[in-house]
Amino acid sequence: MQEKVIHTTFNRKFFTSSQKNIWAFALRNVIRQDIYFTIAAVILLTIEFATEKSNEFSFGKTIAIGFIFYTAIAWIGIIERRIKLISSIKTQGDRFEKEGLESTYTFNDAGVTYEDKEKMLKLSWHLLKPFEAYKDVIYIKLKGSDSIAISLSRQELGDHDYTELYAILEEKIG
Repeated sequence: MQEKVIHTTFNRKFFTSSQKNIWAFALRNVIRQDIYFTIAAVILLTIEFATEKSNEFSFGKTIAIGFIFYTAIAWIGIIERRIKLISSIKTQGDRFEKEGLESTYTFNDAGVTYEDKEKMLKLSWHLLKPFEAYKDVIYIKLKGSDSIAISLSRQELGDHDYTELYAILEEKIG
């Protein structure tokens, strides 16, 4: 395999978009589950109150109210995490912009290397899960974790480099 080297310079727009996409990608199943719970809670609550024969507090009402309480807490948690994420993106973006962060990604037979002014990360192919592409962003995750080690978007790479990288990753980690 011929070595593929990709150089990127920090772009706040790409960084912000990428971080928000990572958040959406990571939480997509949680959000879907919370939507289902919310729908189930509303349906159960509607059925319980529509079929009410007296002012008794039934077991079904208790479950429905518990579902409503659970979903409210879940949505509040998601909103809080989103607010923290946006704040963190702004803080990191300011720092990276000030430093003029430049990154280099190297893909070769040994694995993937990421390097910038602060750090260098070398990952062998056997440490990586099969990559995923979501909304024109390639996500490379570590085995044994759901952490995203590397994300590269078509916007920051351009069509040619994105297609080349996609082919390399298909060959190496499928």
